[in-house]
Amino acid sequence: MSQSSKIINDYTTTDTDPSFRVKDLKPVYESVSKSDPFVHKISTTCGKYDMTYVLFRDNTVRTYYHDIPVLTHSLDLNTYMPVVGPGYNISSISVSPNGKYIAFGTTFGYIYMFEIDTVDFKYMWTFNTISYRPTEPKSRIIMSIAFSPDSKFVYAPSGRYILKINSTVQGFDCVGHIPGDMYTTINKLYVTDRRIVTSTTNNSLFLMDTSGYPVQSLMFTSEIDDMFVSPDHTTLSLIVSKYDTMNGIVYLFNMYDLTPINQILTPHIPGSKSIAMNHKYLFTGGYGGHLCIWDWHTCELVHSMFVSGTIHSICPMDYNITLSTNTTIMSVRF
Repeated sequence: MSQSSKIINDYTTTDTDPSFRVKDLKPVYESVSKSDPFVHKISTTCGKYDMTYVLFRDNTVRTYYHDIPVLTHSLDLNTYMPVVGPGYNISSISVSPNGKYIAFGTTFGYIYMFEIDTVDFKYMWTFNTISYRPTEPKSRIIMSIAFSPDSKFVYAPSGRYILKINSTVQGFDCVGHIPGDMYTTINKLYVTDRRIVTSTTNNSLFLMDTSGYPVQSLMFTSEIDDMFVSPDHTTLSLIVSKYDTMNGIVYLFNMYDLTPINQILTPHIPGSKSIAMNHKYLFTGGYGGHLCIWDWHTCELVHSMFVSGTIHSICPMDYNITLSTNTTIMSVRF
């Protein structure tokens, strides 16, 4: 397959598939000084709610149109925290599929929910006093948060327990937990209409139904850096560090029973990698700003490019992606 290299807005790109082209690449947000807050996480809504929500390390959230650098809202979450200072930070972000709500998890066991249109505070839940939770401080960190496909429920891990929250009332239930000791923590969670999938700090992957009944589990020899579920909820992708060859490997599984589908050896060095999928492409990124775009049906590399800084997060749409580095939010349209 022929390759050609070119420069787009000072960023090097390589075409490996002649049918694929990057049409535009531009910063949505770019820091102007070292004192600017680092980008922490990003999340996007789809369809007519085509917005990008950027969570910064100073606990502020800024909302932009997905493919043009226009700031629409700004929210300072420090005003809602019981204490402002070290250890009191926003650790996760999720936007409801219907585009109405945005939820945040924290390092101190709180979850906040806001209405997107008005940026009004809606609910707060706290899990610091739940009797079944371990006393290990790390268990209080809400490391991931996800809405159900119908936007009626919020799912969040607390330690090794999975909490199900009704998004319209201030109530919650524990719907399941993963095996392990008090040091085992769920660090990533996805929810579909029939399944909950979680990755853990002990390199394990657990699949259960939405009532918390276990379906399947897998254990890896290296850490799971990131995972993503395809828009049709049929395929799970995850990227794992492979330290013996100093790169990463992508695994594709059937979302309903974790049957292996395929795997891809990536050029990314171990650690700090991100992964995302749209209907056709799979995106991987990591240290050195190396972004790879794959056809996840054939597992062929279709495009490779470098941006400045380490890629921490990727949010895909049908014809463009938004990615974050330490100080830059970038839109890539193809």
